[in-house]
Amino acid sequence: MRCYHDHRFTMVRCNQCGLIYNNPRLAKEDLSLCYDETYYAVREANRLATWLSATLLNAKVTELTRAFQNPGSTVLDMGYGSGEFLFRMQQRGWKTVGIDSSAAACHLATQRLGQNVFNASLEECQFPDSHFDLVTLWHVFEHVYDPLAELARIRRVLKDTGTLVLVVPNSDCSEFRLFKENCFHLESPVHVFHYAPATLCAILEKMKFRVTRKNLFALDFPLGMVHSAQSALMSSHRFKQNWKLMLALATPILLGATVINRLNPFTHDSPVMEVWAQKQENPR
Repeated sequence: MRCYHDHRFTMVRCNQCGLIYNNPRLAKEDLSLCYDETYYAVREANRLATWLSATLLNAKVTELTRAFQNPGSTVLDMGYGSGEFLFRMQQRGWKTVGIDSSAAACHLATQRLGQNVFNASLEECQFPDSHFDLVTLWHVFEHVYDPLAELARIRRVLKDTGTLVLVVPNSDCSEFRLFKENCFHLESPVHVFHYAPATLCAILEKMKFRVTRKNLFALDFPLGMVHSAQSALMSSHRFKQNWKLMLALATPILLGATVINRLNPFTHDSPVMEVWAQKQENPR
């Protein structure tokens, strides 16, 4: 059980830009306490989720290597977690650097990678200007306390020809609207901001990035839908006391979510979005 599960948090939507965020937010110091060993252990415990994650990760590493790698290409992974992504990038010939605010994550990644993984923020590391060919944040940007300041730092260390890749939950999807506070991808309060395609792209453009690609398709969508439904049912005392009924509902929920997932490429209704961006050539 994580440190925030006994509390409820309020989300609000900005009337001007539409961005959804937690209000009030936990203090930075309190948020950092959420990222202990149990935060990563929970992700390793589910074998199906681990297998699916590894399969998707292999495909993503292949895609990035084909798209961006040149001799000596360097990637910065922000929020590296267990270090699995950087390890696989190393195997493909990338020079890798990772930063993470969690000491627990740093311990795990150091065992796997050995070096160039830091328990520090981007601000603390003080990397040279225009240093990285690729900067990645896999389900990390929604955790960032000050996204505008962080994007400014990323822009500074990214080469003029470099690419930023962000993957975040999509708050403008049917799963979010249907399950609301029980949505699997919500994860308040560690998810400080809840982005939609329009709000994420607007923030990137504001910070002088040019969006080059948007992908709204998540292969793990059926599992996410099941977890969301399970959370919603568990919040009901009636279902909490009737585990047989919950088990009986799991199969139709999974089948329905799978059908919806097949339609995602056409409906653009996915709980996860991936955005690629580059520096604007002549920012005003």
